[in-house]
Formats: sequence, structure tokens, C-alpha cells
Amino acid sequence: MFCLVAVLAPKWAVAQRLHTEWLTESDGLPSSRVRGLAQDTNGRLWVLTRGGLASFDGRQTQEYPQVAGINARELVVLTRDPRGAIWAAAAEVPPKLVRFDNHEWTAVPSSDNLRFAPGETVTAVAVSVGENADQVVVGTTHALYLLRAGRWVRLGLEEGLIPSPVYALESYGEEVFIAGSAGLCVLQGGRANCDLGKLSPRLSAPVRALSLQRSKSQGDLLWMVGTDWVGALSLSSRKLEVIRSGLQIPGTGGDAVIGVDDKGGIFFGSSMDGWLLDRSQGEQLRLGAESGMVGAGLTAFLLDRESNVWLGCSRGLNQITSRRFLSYGIEEGLLEDEVTALAEIAPD
Repeated sequence: MFCLVAVLAPKWAVAQRLHTEWLTESDGLPSSRVRGLAQDTNGRLWVLTRGGLASFDGRQTQEYPQVAGINARELVVLTRDPRGAIWAAAAEVPPKLVRFDNHEWTAVPSSDNLRFAPGETVTAVAVSVGENADQVVVGTTHALYLLRAGRWVRLGLEEGLIPSPVYALESYGEEVFIAGSAGLCVLQGGRANCDLGKLSPRLSAPVRALSLQRSKSQGDLLWMVGTDWVGALSLSSRKLEVIRSGLQIPGTGGDAVIGVDDKGGIFFGSSMDGWLLDRSQGEQLRLGAESGMVGAGLTAFLLDRESNVWLGCSRGLNQITSRRFLSYGIEEGLLEDEVTALAEIAPD
């Protein structure tokens, strides 16, 4: 008995599988649901999961139940600053931040003088580098907070910020780009500029995710996910290029991720679904078990210093060891490279 499926299509139309390796709870992660990824200057990978924080040195994982006095299960944000330090934040307000300087985790002083809304939670953290002092920016479901020279301040209408949930933050020199339900803003010198919608109406609509790509050949780019599109803003010309539109990206608000590798691949999606868009080939691959991933969806992205791609999802951590697809042709024993039909023999 067999099931015959006619496929009048070229060879690549058959489901493609990436070369991947996985890390899950069975490999020492506190939980298989990954929330964030970062790599320190020693090359160690930090993995934030729903069950806590762990590090991976390429051979084994180490779990950290407590981080500078904070229960690691409370942490919801993990990021790396331009100087190489790793930052993590708990969900509750006032913001509870911890910083890793490649030697130890230390707590960042919080403030009890700020007012917070009922149910307000932390959503994003970024650190901008200035000539005089660095500043820490914390986004929440209701506002934006700035820590500079040991002093916390809340940014609002007087500082040019449009009130809205903050979905993502990305630092670029002394600037911090803010993605939220009101679109894209940029923070510099303690003031926010939310007029970027003049560059494109898309930047006045919700922007769900951000990722910085530094490139000598293309110039530095700020990649982003909109409601139904992905694109990149040139940070020199401030022109937006929409790479693909008309997309159906499930989820709401900041439940989105984007990242790019150095081979023209754009990884984007949400915790419910994810894709790899190959700009050089014009192909779009759905990320899931069929493509070699441990599970569907996309919750975190990291391009490490050796150009390896790491993808977090709700079932574990994926490392893409090669973008070459596993496929079959004449060299593997087929009579021809062009496939016109497939048949699966039912097991006995």
C-alpha cells in the first residue's frame, strides 16, 4: 500500500530541512521555552528561559537559579550592551536590573520615587553609549524610563514621547530606537523624536520588533517587523526599505522577533510561527519541525561571533550549523534532479 502525491515542481519545492542542533531541558536548560539570548565577550552563550537562566560554553550548560539576589525565574528580558556587558530584567516595576561584566552578576539600584501604573511590566532594555556617560533605557507596557548618572527619570509627553506600550528597544551610539504600538521613535539627549512617520506611514503604525545590523558594505541597518511586513531602515540615509509585505505574522504587540545572518537570511516571526527569508534566492522557508527545528515559532535570535545562528522557540534552542538544505538528486541515487512525483510506502 502506498500514497501517491503528484508534485509538478522543481526539486527545491520539496520540504527543505536545515542542518540544526538542539538544546532542551534534557540538555540542562531550566526550561525549553526560550525568552532571550546573549553572548558575552568570552564567547559564552546565555540563555534566558521561562524556568530561569543558564549559560552554555559549547559543551555543557550551567543553571543560575539566583542572579545577584533575584530569582532567575522572574527575569523576562536579556540583552547585551555595546560594551559587551549582559543585562537582564525582571518583569515587575520598579525595574529590577542585573548586569554581568564577564566576571559576576551585580544588581543595578532601582528607584522607589517613580510612579507606576497598575499592572505595568517591563518589556525591553537597552543601553546607549555616550561620551560623558552611558544610559540605561527601560521600556514597559505603559512608559519609558531612563537611568543616567545614578538617577531614574520617567519620559512622557514633555520629552516628546507618545504614550504607548514599548515593544522593543535598540541602541545605536547615543541613540535608542523605540518600537511600540504608536510606531517608531528615537531617543537622544533625553528627548524622543516620534516624527519618523514622515519617512514612511508604516513607521507611524505598530512596529513589533527591532534588530541592529552593522555592515560596512550596506551601511548600518535597523531591521524591523511591522503588522504585516518586514523591512530595514538605513541609519545613514534614514530611508525605509520594505523587503516583504502582505505577511500574516501571528501574535500581538511585542510578541515578535527579527534577526539577520551574514548570508542574506532574514529570520522573523513570533512565538506562534517563524520564517527564514533568503533574499539572495527569493525563497521563504517556514521554521518548524519540518525544516529541522526542535519546534515551531520564534522567541529569540542571536548571531554569534562565529556567524552561527541561534533561534529560540517554545520547545528549546536551535543552532543552525549550515544554511545548506538537506535534499536529494542524481548524486544521491535519483534518476533525475527534477522531481515530478513522490510516493510514500506505508509501514508494515
